[in-house]
Amino acid sequence: MAQSMPWNLSSDDMQNLVLIVKDVPGFSTPDNRKAIIESALGLSKRARDAVGSLDLNGSSDAVAVRVISHLASFGKLESGEETLELFLIKSVATKVDLDVGEEISNIVSRSRDVPPKPRWPPPPPGDFDPRIENVKRAIRTNLNKIKNCKILDENENEVWTLDLLVTELECDAPQPGEDLREHLAGFLTTRCIDTDLMSLVRVLKLLYKQGMGQDAERIGEIVDLMLPVCLPRKILSEAWRQIQDHGAVLIQTPVARRTGAQILVAGLHRKPAKFKKSWPEPIGQQLVPLETNPIGDPNWKVESTLRDLYIATFFAEVKEDASRSVDIRLSPDQIKMELRGHYRARKDAEKIPCYCVVELAATEADRRNQAILLAELGIPELLFIGLARDSETREFERYVITCLNIRFESEERGKPA
Repeated sequence: MAQSMPWNLSSDDMQNLVLIVKDVPGFSTPDNRKAIIESALGLSKRARDAVGSLDLNGSSDAVAVRVISHLASFGKLESGEETLELFLIKSVATKVDLDVGEEISNIVSRSRDVPPKPRWPPPPPGDFDPRIENVKRAIRTNLNKIKNCKILDENENEVWTLDLLVTELECDAPQPGEDLREHLAGFLTTRCIDTDLMSLVRVLKLLYKQGMGQDAERIGEIVDLMLPVCLPRKILSEAWRQIQDHGAVLIQTPVARRTGAQILVAGLHRKPAKFKKSWPEPIGQQLVPLETNPIGDPNWKVESTLRDLYIATFFAEVKEDASRSVDIRLSPDQIKMELRGHYRARKDAEKIPCYCVVELAATEADRRNQAILLAELGIPELLFIGLARDSETREFERYVITCLNIRFESEERGKPA
């Protein structure tokens, strides 16, 4: 069926059309009314359907209302022409004075130009897809690099490293003929639980202890790949919706610590979460060390924020108490351009943006002010991740911190003297 074009007849225009149509010469009897409409629409199947479904009996003004309303909703003929427009222009306007005919044309013109309905609220984005298959493939690649590696287990028995992983993960043995690397990769990415991270770290620790640093690094890379998929999916999805819905600069999805922020950013961009050794908490490789962020302080405006961010970016070695002595002879716009160019290049190089962490404000109004201030910095390639003390991820993040600290301690001890 042909689709109807929307008509937006105002009450005044509808009333004027009724007054015009009811006084059209010949519009006094049902047969004449039918002939007038048919002369405009023709005798195609759609035209016959339009006329045949009309009740043309009654007073002229009542029938005029009925005809206009019916044709407006009936829509188009096979040719794509609107039935109401054809009736008004071909059969009505030709039978009235020129000024009345011009008024009909104006009504048709403004009633046809219906502004599109605003898409608000916008349709929600689809669920976040972590692309587990890509993670699984990358894990398998790392396992393939250690498939011929043997290691002494805790009882000093020599075993294949992949077999030790099966034992430590308490993974069921593969089916006959099933590739062990594929089996392990599927096991890890199906479960996506934090306890598997420590199982991997236990094997990594043994490898470093036995001087097998290169093989240990492969296990470390698997840990990096697993971290984002172990983060609760709803946390990733909530942050994903903020970015997709309105390009948020401040992600208000609550994680508790800098560790969670790195995992969150990595997960959103489907990258492994990479950390550098630091005590007491490892530092994400994309973290910008902006240590002070007094959001809510009325003195912390865009200019001072840009200056603090510039120092944190290009003078990271400067201590907080000495930062005011740094001489920056650039205007706020020049600072903004320098920062924008730097962080755009960093994002393009790593395919993952840098980020800062900020304590989320306590109230919704203050959080809106946070978001407004950070958006006014004009550096869209730099994300700000909100930290919340009451985050449900706190236990998970503490578990991860402990795993990573054991990993980095093992790496340090395993280095040649």
